[in-house]
Amino acid sequence: FIKNAISQFRHSKLYRHYKAHLMSEIGINCCQYHSNIKSGEEEEMATIEMHHHILTIFDIAFIITEHVINSGGCITTFDLIKMLGIEHTEHRVATVMLCKTCHQLQHHDPSFFLPTNMVFGNWVEFLQRYQRGVSRDIYYKILHTLKKELTMYDPSEKRALQLLSIANTLEDWSAKNAYFFVESG
Repeated sequence: FIKNAISQFRHSKLYRHYKAHLMSEIGINCCQYHSNIKSGEEEEMATIEMHHHILTIFDIAFIITEHVINSGGCITTFDLIKMLGIEHTEHRVATVMLCKTCHQLQHHDPSFFLPTNMVFGNWVEFLQRYQRGVSRDIYYKILHTLKKELTMYDPSEKRALQLLSIANTLEDWSAKNAYFFVESG
């Protein structure tokens, strides 16, 4: 169900135009890791690709689906595609523009790391909106990223405290959702 909805969403006009919107209207037209590598110039230096960071598009679709179901609702493929579109256009999905090489590194090299402050999109707001969809697995995945990023800061720095607060909130949501699942299952 989720893979089918994602496939249809990726082939939609909205998704195809979303990257162009970020690059031309928002101005994110360079690699976020190597800012000197740009796209949209007379001679394009490199291919710039959009990467869903922190959460994959599958994770995003899973969270939305779980939230709707855990809230007592039903969801169709059409509903999920529409909700994915809304979350992207409202900029609540964490994306990063990367050159092709960095995008490949992100997927294949565990030592390649992009901190959350490099992303575009209010991913925390997305999680707040769909908190009933935050499973233990999703929590641990995000926690892994946050722990890596926390090593970049002094524990008393504002950004470190923000990341710890996010981790604690996600842990609470995932525990409530796990309890809900056991109780209703």
